[in-house]
Amino acid sequence: MVGPYEGSKPRAVLVAKASEEASS
Repeated sequence: MVGPYEGSKPRAVLVAKASEEASS
């Protein structure tokens, strides 16, 4: 899933994505 920060991803977005993948 591509968020609004495709170019520059803030740490919060990276953490959220990692958490999402870990939950899967």
